[in-house]
Amino acid sequence: MGFLKELKNIGKQRALINSAVSLLAWDQRTYMPKAASEFRADTIGYLSELSFRKFVSKEMDRLLENMECASNNNRLSDYEERVFRMTKYEYEIIKSMPPELLKEVAIESSKTEELWIKAKKSGDFNTVKNQLGRIIDLSREMAEKIGYKDNPYDALIKRYEPGMTYKKLKVIMQSLKKSLIPFIEQVKYCSEKTSRDLLKGRFDKKTLEIICKELLETIGYDFDSGRLDETVHPFTIDISHNDTRVLTKYVTGDIGPTIFSTLHEGGHALYDQGLPEHFLWTVLHDGASYGIHESQSRMIENNIGRNWYFSKFLLHILKKHFSHFDYVKHSNFYKAINHVEPSLIRIEADELTYNIHIILRTEIEEALINNRIQVSELPEKWNERVKDYLGLMPENDAEGLLQDVHWYAGMFGYFPSYMLGNLYAAQLYKTLKEELEDLDKLLEKGKLEKLLNWLRTNVYNKGKSLFPDELIKEVTGDELKPSYFIDYMRCKFSKIYGIT
Repeated sequence: MGFLKELKNIGKQRALINSAVSLLAWDQRTYMPKAASEFRADTIGYLSELSFRKFVSKEMDRLLENMECASNNNRLSDYEERVFRMTKYEYEIIKSMPPELLKEVAIESSKTEELWIKAKKSGDFNTVKNQLGRIIDLSREMAEKIGYKDNPYDALIKRYEPGMTYKKLKVIMQSLKKSLIPFIEQVKYCSEKTSRDLLKGRFDKKTLEIICKELLETIGYDFDSGRLDETVHPFTIDISHNDTRVLTKYVTGDIGPTIFSTLHEGGHALYDQGLPEHFLWTVLHDGASYGIHESQSRMIENNIGRNWYFSKFLLHILKKHFSHFDYVKHSNFYKAINHVEPSLIRIEADELTYNIHIILRTEIEEALINNRIQVSELPEKWNERVKDYLGLMPENDAEGLLQDVHWYAGMFGYFPSYMLGNLYAAQLYKTLKEELEDLDKLLEKGKLEKLLNWLRTNVYNKGKSLFPDELIKEVTGDELKPSYFIDYMRCKFSKIYGIT
């Protein structure tokens, strides 16, 4: 049996188990009865351990050893070499963690998510505090097992963004803070004022669902291989090659969060639906990294969704369904969806201040993992940073450290992916604009086929065959630089706010 055939045989078994886990996770966040949470946690934990044992085995050890020998003797094809390289990278991370630890993480994370939902509803962090402490302890243990050179937080980042470290992130965050915070102050005190008021009203849930489906169809989402459902916290889940599901939240008093959360998740879904079928059953059948995945969602949400030209088409859709928008001028609508104002809620943050939310989360979770902040101090430390960075103060924990599921799901090290996603998106979008000269006209008509084809060719079709830095360099001709994002922000918002 050939190397690839053996790898795909193992990969298929693992993928089938992971598909079941994903389906259970989707159900848990949508239709699962409340009383089923404990048994569901045990089920997910059992299947997660089974998936681990299918992947980490003597059979895989032998196979990778043989492939390494073949690689050293130049006996692997280019495709086999890529599969080997990425499989080895993932294998070494997963193998470093004992199956008992992974099972415990899966079980405890599932329990913590259930408590998080209750805590968020009540606005009281104490409901989930002790359980979160357990998740943090397990995350520290995972970091030690994975291994690191300078910072245990690096080991957790490694799971989501190959090649990234907290040292590199600090340089990026300092660059963003140095450039964007003064610019945000300029916007705040400029004479040109904008408002989001026209986005607020009374919008019935059924019509919001119709609009969201229409938007997903517009960007190219395939409903034959997916579906749209409602949840507390918007997300996308890839259950199998032909089953990628979008979940959104319908906000009946403000059209903005519903539209842009759906576009964001739709961007994730397009990436998953666009992965090449010939990569199936290998580790290449995945996004290049979580940051690259975020770049695809942020591009659809912001570079496209909040674009001057596409917003004309977007307003047309809203006018078709809600009389509320009958007399709204496009110029005012464009300013409304790009209104800059510090927000307590990350997913409701404007494009300019969004990265500040990610910076404060990244700094806090790195300090948590390194024991510089204790769980009992979290509400205080969170509120301090929100006050310092955004000039705001949460009224309760639901507006603060309970707003996101990530920590409670054990996803320490994930938040930087959002910031990196914004940076990747800006750099990719600049290249895309240069190569698609008629993009603006197409966006105005809601015709995204050319855009989607460009993304398929340059991003989706590459799957996980390249590391994120390699992908960005190959597509844009340059390494990742914050300057692309900073220039994009300054150009866009200087025009909106009349800043010279």
